[in-house]
Amino acid sequence: MGAFEPKVKAGREGGLFTVSLDWFVPGEPRKIRWAEAGPAYAIFTMAMSGGEQSMEELLRRFDARAYSAKVDGPAIQVKWGNLALGGRIVPAPLAEQDRAFGDEIDGKAVPAPRLSDVKLG
Repeated sequence: MGAFEPKVKAGREGGLFTVSLDWFVPGEPRKIRWAEAGPAYAIFTMAMSGGEQSMEELLRRFDARAYSAKVDGPAIQVKWGNLALGGRIVPAPLAEQDRAFGDEIDGKAVPAPRLSDVKLG
């Protein structure tokens, strides 16, 4: 990534809340040589709350949660409050990335119910 410091931006675009991560200097598309890329990761979580809670209170509660990250070779384990996430931090085929991913809430796997059996493609 050179001298460019990755930037995370959050805000509203129209009626939507958006989060964007810029790994590289904005501009023309460029070729990435994944075999030469070093370890890197980005973790996003999302929480929704009813209107009875102010944004300031929600952010205060988020900031109060304990955070830890443990890198072990090509993998990372992250804990934030009662949420745990794990995955690879080096390039690999998608199937390997999928196998390495894990998520838990309160020490239990996060359910991933299927909304439909209809394929999108």
